[in-house]
Amino acid sequence: MKKIDKNYSLIICTLIYVGIINIVACVAGKQSANHLQLKEPITTHDNLSMVFTFPGDVNTWTAENIYRTYETLSKAGIRISNLYYTWNDIENTKDSCNWQELDFNIAVIKKHGLKVSLEIKIIDTNKIGQLPEDIIFSSFDDSRFIKRFSDFILVLLDRYNKQVSYIWIGNEIDDFLYNKRELLDGWLVFYNEIYAAIKNRHPYIQVGTVSTYHDAKRNMALDIIGKSGRIGDIIGFSFYPQMLKNANPNEIREYFAEMSVIAKKLNKKYAITESGWSSEGFDGSEDRQTQFIQELISVYRMYKADIEYLGLFVSYDVPEDVNKAVASNYGLEEHMEFLKFQGTLGLAYNNGRPKQAWYAFINAISVLVDKL
Repeated sequence: MKKIDKNYSLIICTLIYVGIINIVACVAGKQSANHLQLKEPITTHDNLSMVFTFPGDVNTWTAENIYRTYETLSKAGIRISNLYYTWNDIENTKDSCNWQELDFNIAVIKKHGLKVSLEIKIIDTNKIGQLPEDIIFSSFDDSRFIKRFSDFILVLLDRYNKQVSYIWIGNEIDDFLYNKRELLDGWLVFYNEIYAAIKNRHPYIQVGTVSTYHDAKRNMALDIIGKSGRIGDIIGFSFYPQMLKNANPNEIREYFAEMSVIAKKLNKKYAITESGWSSEGFDGSEDRQTQFIQELISVYRMYKADIEYLGLFVSYDVPEDVNKAVASNYGLEEHMEFLKFQGTLGLAYNNGRPKQAWYAFINAISVLVDKL
């Protein structure tokens, strides 16, 4: 496998919500013909999660199609839905919050009996996440910055009292802090203050921050995970071993072992908030994606005692325009190999047709249930 530059780290956590603003306006849009299907429900423990995407173009992402996707995947053993927002997505300016999208998404998740895992991207992989327009970032440990974000996150959690099970402060933080190590100490002050504020008012919620495993390992930046992981209740990893040199979808056990060691040293569990292997791009194929899904579930079973939950990314391949829009946010809209990778991580094609990986997932989960 070609060496992948760190700038091609997985930066697609936002893509499910590009265009979701239009969901309510699109409820009368045309139907998407194909969907994932399941013959009968699979009963399993509540430790599998998904980043939900939907078949067809954005104008077919109707409430009906969204509900149908949630219904199928909840019957397939998914018990947690991962949501991603920047601060600015909700609070554009001081005391001016738009809750419409988040209200809708949480309502759908709860309607289908799933838990909510919510990530606020104060760090958004390789950059500072989009902030309210009236904030100019100077440092993480600026007391005014801490107070403002603390006020925001508490208002958010008060609004969705006991509906959010996991709150993640920052997305793939190692990719940013690896190149900005001078900001690490300030980040630790910020994260510790926010953690304390959340736990003081909402002690039930699990608080963590998400790092990459693949990039941190390749960049020799696992120490950042260790330092940040001393704070919080739980450690989060995104896991895309396809990004590592000489990647083999059948050889991922050593990576789980290392994540478990990191977490145990901190006396915490870890969650794999997202994981995947593409069916195109960066040596991806349907066969390799299928092998990865099979091995992922098998190795997960070995380390289940250490893992809070295992997350997959994503249900359906995303529309081409959404794929390009997300890539353009990071200057990668012309990088065809990356676009193929980013656009084909789903268990089904965007037209709704299942990939081999979908059937591998169902079969693997069925075996998992039998062995629990």
